[in-house]
Amino acid sequence: MSNSAILIYENHYGVLLFTPLAVLFGWALYAYLENRRRFIILLKIKGRSNAKASRKMSNIGLTTLLTETKSNPSVPVTYMELEGVLTREEAIGITEKVIQDPFFIRLRSIVVRDAKSYVEIPDFDVSKHIFTHRLESETVLEAVEAIRNQPFDDSKPLWEFHLLQDQKDSMEQTSNSVMCMKAHHCLGDGMSSMLLMAKLSDQRKAIEATMAKLQRVQRSAKKKLNLLVIFGRIVDVLVHLSRTIWILLRDLSALCIRSEPQTAFNRPGTGKRRLGSTKNFKVTDVKAIAKLHNATINDTTLSCVTGAIRKTLSLNGSVSDNLIIRAAIPVNMRSSTEDVQETCNKFSSFVINFPVGISNSVDRLLCIKHNMNEMKHSWAKYFLYYSLQMFSYLPEIILKPCTHFAGSRLTLAISNVNAGALSCSFAKHKMLEFHAFVPPPPNLNLGVLVLTIGDDLHWDISIDESVGVDPQEFARYVEEELAILEQANAK
Repeated sequence: MSNSAILIYENHYGVLLFTPLAVLFGWALYAYLENRRRFIILLKIKGRSNAKASRKMSNIGLTTLLTETKSNPSVPVTYMELEGVLTREEAIGITEKVIQDPFFIRLRSIVVRDAKSYVEIPDFDVSKHIFTHRLESETVLEAVEAIRNQPFDDSKPLWEFHLLQDQKDSMEQTSNSVMCMKAHHCLGDGMSSMLLMAKLSDQRKAIEATMAKLQRVQRSAKKKLNLLVIFGRIVDVLVHLSRTIWILLRDLSALCIRSEPQTAFNRPGTGKRRLGSTKNFKVTDVKAIAKLHNATINDTTLSCVTGAIRKTLSLNGSVSDNLIIRAAIPVNMRSSTEDVQETCNKFSSFVINFPVGISNSVDRLLCIKHNMNEMKHSWAKYFLYYSLQMFSYLPEIILKPCTHFAGSRLTLAISNVNAGALSCSFAKHKMLEFHAFVPPPPNLNLGVLVLTIGDDLHWDISIDESVGVDPQEFARYVEEELAILEQANAK
């Protein structure tokens, strides 16, 4: 290719990229308007009372359902250790108390995939979703892995509670129990799961009152507008808009042109997920480490995962100094004053470069800090959120390849969930530990959740067997990386 041809390509690759995107958006807009027209006709013909029995799936929830694969079903799983033995009868009792709340309507509904909707079950039976399991030779994590890897029964709502109890404990010996929750992603995201557990707890009313008070305070704290504030906001809008356009042009072009490096984490998945967790760290300690390097807690947790990936790859061979992988980072799109009426999926995502090739831990942290600052000071998350909304209207024959293509340009998904000062009990059994494991998008073998509860922070890790690394070993690499950052001098 001549120099002039290269110059023409570089000047116009943005147009080449956005032309097919414009066609897809046009198709999605047509599909949306057509679906709305048919829905209005349905309401007029059948009446609203009949239409309420069937609820259309949310756009993002539908996408998680249509694009999942056998090797990577879109199923988050959580488990908590409780003080004492929570019986099946107690679990049924606390669930029955709240299951008729409008917040739980998706948990009372079956998923009709062809109609892309939920249909509420008139005589919903909680007991069909709560199971007990005696641990014999397996560990808690091994039991949770087995539960996660079991497929759902599509004839029932797509969620289950499993109570795990140690077979070795005698009746005379006081022991703890584990409650594991498994729910399909189409029912709700990570924030929905946190709210769901809060509503099941004994502290439900106190938590709801605290959240309502916080919403009132934040609404009343809105600044009054004057000319100076309005001018500042206009300038801020223009700066954010220009930065967003530049980031989108750069990153979307790179996403289409540059393929993801093929490492152990990009092998074809087996569908069997191994789970692991780090020990708990104090948020104040992690914050002090982040402050030492003029970074945030989020920057630091991401850098530790990047270091663990580098350690994993280096044990199997050399790591190129230029190795860069991409990570999807989900972002909660709910406002702080939003009153959440039901479980749902309302999140966007950042796509961040992880500089695995950088050997120095502090330099790696500073690079991630720069990448995160770029995204946080732009509107890229809004673009992706509304893009997901529009793309969900595409025919499944187009939606699946698009989603799998995007997944092929990523290596991992990493979420950060702050559960607040969530000190709960269930049927008077105090919660001692809480863990959650996120399902990465299709084609990805590594999912990480950074979970903060009160002043405790830990990493929960889900790795496909095809990667060939034990998740507890990976968790240890994360812990080692945090220790290195703690001992390193600031730059």
